[in-house]
Amino acid sequence: MRLRCAVLDDFQNAATTAADWSPLEGRVEVVPYTEHFATEDALATALADADIVVTLRERVRFPAALLDRLPRLRLLIASGMRNSAIDYDAARANGVTVCGTESSSIPPVELTWALLLGLARGIVQENDALRSGGPWQSTVGADLHGR
Repeated sequence: MRLRCAVLDDFQNAATTAADWSPLEGRVEVVPYTEHFATEDALATALADADIVVTLRERVRFPAALLDRLPRLRLLIASGMRNSAIDYDAARANGVTVCGTESSSIPPVELTWALLLGLARGIVQENDALRSGGPWQSTVGADLHGR
């Protein structure tokens, strides 16, 4: 029997292009969803025949009510080792194994610094002004040194 694996919220096709899925060929049908499901009903309908679900980050909540509606689900894989959007007790009660991928703290730290620099230097405001024909260099950036 061929298993069905749903990859949720893969907006940029990162999960389906960055990983090597070839070892699963013939045994697992990988179904990427590039759009977010707006309601739990829509999500439950889409995942009704999924044996495996890969959820990226904490974009999709998996409360008990949803897990109860997915009788075929046996494996829920999250990017990262912790995911506050998953009801682990409900998963266990429904016979769903939950596991995560290795993660690194480096990307969040780098993103934090990028956001701090963007705020301190008014990057968004300056970019918006430049692209809309407004005044260029209308703000004075702040230094982070010593703060």
